[in-house]
Amino acid sequence: MRIHSRLLIGLVALVAGTATLGTPQTVSARGRGPDIVDVVLAINAKTGEFSTLIAALQTAGLVDALRGGPFTVFAPTDAAFAKLGLNAGNIATALPKEDLTNILLYHVTSGRVGVQAWLKCQQLEMLNEDTTQLSRQRAKLFINSSRVTFGLPVSNGSIYVIDAVLLP
Repeated sequence: MRIHSRLLIGLVALVAGTATLGTPQTVSARGRGPDIVDVVLAINAKTGEFSTLIAALQTAGLVDALRGGPFTVFAPTDAAFAKLGLNAGNIATALPKEDLTNILLYHVTSGRVGVQAWLKCQQLEMLNEDTTQLSRQRAKLFINSSRVTFGLPVSNGSIYVIDAVLLP
């Protein structure tokens, strides 16, 4: 099954309220719709695509921060982390916490990034204070050299699924 189909299944489950609260919620703690964390957890519960990202966020202590916002998160899949030899089982010990936090913050920018940003091929300042470059080639969107495979708005920003881990 293609990643797009699996992600849509996860999102549909979240919206329909069938995702259980092993943390995902259908309404965020602020009374709005599902936030970044809720959606990532719900999609992972259905597809298993984000177990490494979730483990990394927990290790770095960034889960609660992503409930704020608005933020745009460029979310690498488990396959993206696997290209670096990382998985949910080793992410907590493979890198020093400071390095892991820096890498994760390089995947988040303040505010909502829409498709217009790619049309302008603009740079983004990420939360680790480094910059990334948005580009498009034909009908494909990229951040640095990572391809955006899927994007969706959430109550506190946007999530774009990417096929590689961004390295600052």
